[in-house]
Amino acid sequence: VLVAHQPAYLPWPGFFSRLADVNRLVLLDHVQYTEGGWQNRNFVSDRRGTPIRMTVPVRRGFGQRLHDVRIAEATWARRHWRTLVQSYGRTRFWPRWEDRLHAIYHQPWQRLVYLNEALIHLLLEGFGMKVRVLRSSTLGLGNAKTQMLIELCRQTQTRVLRVGTGAARYLNATELTAAGIEVEIA
Repeated sequence: VLVAHQPAYLPWPGFFSRLADVNRLVLLDHVQYTEGGWQNRNFVSDRRGTPIRMTVPVRRGFGQRLHDVRIAEATWARRHWRTLVQSYGRTRFWPRWEDRLHAIYHQPWQRLVYLNEALIHLLLEGFGMKVRVLRSSTLGLGNAKTQMLIELCRQTQTRVLRVGTGAARYLNATELTAAGIEVEIA
């Protein structure tokens, strides 16, 4: 089973639930950056459970690929760190993860994809998930949409592709079936 997903900032629980029984995740960092998507923003809850939106400011250009997206300025990290400390600093598990989170939020990140990948690795470790993470930009994929996923499955010798519900908008089930690839929607 292969899970392929765009690298999100502080991914939601469903991102990780797809990985419960797999050993490999491909971060689709060669695809186009989506304005208003979850690649550079997410919500955390404060101590009362009120959602707080955190956004990493980015420099973006039309048609820019995710692996090329640069972080616009450094002050976001101080704000995000302060929000995390205020929201979670008194929780039971904070002392165990504080130093590692501090290291991430106090590193001068240049590219969004590397920040997201560091957070994903930390969260995978926190959930006790042993998942190998690959970036699609390192695989030399040449196609787009369904054909790109078929190519990705062939390169990774995968027969089952697990995708989220949003993938139904662009996947061509006929092409996947013809390629011998089963699709799981989770």
